[in-house]
Amino acid sequence: MKTDLQWTRLMLGCLLVALLTGCAKAAPGTPIPEPTAMAVPPTSIPISPIATLTSLAMTAEPTSCEEVDGNCLELTFDGKSCTYEGPKELQSGPVVLVYINKSEQLANVALNQHTGDETIQDAIDHFGESPSPKPCPAWKRDIVRTFVLPGDAYFWEGKLEEATYHMVCYQEGSPLKVWFGTGLMVHGGSLP
Repeated sequence: MKTDLQWTRLMLGCLLVALLTGCAKAAPGTPIPEPTAMAVPPTSIPISPIATLTSLAMTAEPTSCEEVDGNCLELTFDGKSCTYEGPKELQSGPVVLVYINKSEQLANVALNQHTGDETIQDAIDHFGESPSPKPCPAWKRDIVRTFVLPGDAYFWEGKLEEATYHMVCYQEGSPLKVWFGTGLMVHGGSLP
């Protein structure tokens, strides 16, 4: 009986965590985008001992673009600003995103692809002055959207196709706070 009660509490706790992390509020009248699948699952740094034990071939992941060959996008959040280091124009193909949370609070990162003919300036105008209380625009598609613990870094490796993108740092809560990081142009052929 005691085991059943513990199991029930565990399941209720997991359900509560899933509900709390899955709920988000959009501005009234804002269409809610459909969820999109990510081609490459995200990995958080530091790697837990359990993950190390389950994969003997696992290697250390970069915590800055200095440790990466090829296209690297580095976004750093310090609690007051979102700073980008990396190319603003690149060719479609493999890319690495390193997000560093130097703040003392939980922070989030989003790499968004523009779904229409919206420009980088449209994204800048949408958010306005940082931090902005506005959620990401409806005309974007999530490529990466995750949270990072204080003092941690996040690593994502994937491919970007020809399109316009923008990256933001944000903190959920009331009010929502969004810092525009950068806009990116990804070209299909050689760079102009």
